[in-house]
Amino acid sequence: MATTTNYGWTTPDDTALVKDGAAAIRTLGSSVDTTTKNLNPQTTTGALAYRSATSNVNTALAIGTVGQVLTVNSGATAPEWASPAASMTLLNSGGTSLSGAATTVSFTSTGYVNLHIQVLGVKTAADTNGYTVRINGDTAANYSTMRSNIYDTTPTFDPNNSIGATSISIRSPLGTSSDYYKIGQMVMEIYRPTDTSQHFFNWSCVGSNTTLTNPWYMFNSLGIYDASAAISSLTFTVGSTFTAGTVYVYGVK
Repeated sequence: MATTTNYGWTTPDDTALVKDGAAAIRTLGSSVDTTTKNLNPQTTTGALAYRSATSNVNTALAIGTVGQVLTVNSGATAPEWASPAASMTLLNSGGTSLSGAATTVSFTSTGYVNLHIQVLGVKTAADTNGYTVRINGDTAANYSTMRSNIYDTTPTFDPNNSIGATSISIRSPLGTSSDYYKIGQMVMEIYRPTDTSQHFFNWSCVGSNTTLTNPWYMFNSLGIYDASAAISSLTFTVGSTFTAGTVYVYGVK
């Protein structure tokens, strides 16, 4: 008997007798029906068909749940639904409370393209003009920044550069009362933390304390940390002691 090119369905030969036509049509119809079902195995709304390990036979992937994305399984053999990978992951679970004269936050930056750091609600035992940050505990002259200061009462722009410093100076005036520590906030971005070359960073903050003529300060800074190690810790140091404040370090993919 003759067969079709792609699916091998049986068809009548040119020499077949007319009396065999009904049987030939039934055979061909059954073959078409079976193949069509194999190529369309879905039985529920939203299911997806994909090729199975058997030639000309598909299998169905049931619809996923809300928020899932279509991806490939670990063996790279079939599609599957999965929750999307988080674009930001908190690397110091629950955040790290600032306390004492210095607090170190350790983490693993492998697998992330940037670090996003939030320092919130900072309060100190005595009025201070800010605090410092050291990367990997490095006290060498590897930090260079260009900072702009803007004051509240008379909008004054006050640029400040620091080349070859031994830390990143976060010029965020901090007070001792709850009214002032509410604005002791800072955000920092460190780019490509696992590079074994210079690291570029920027930070912004607002702050005030009880003894300043200008009650509000805003600061923005760009800088470079000139060292070859991947970043694995940040140390926050203040002239008096930290009595409040929380550090959150996020890895960004």
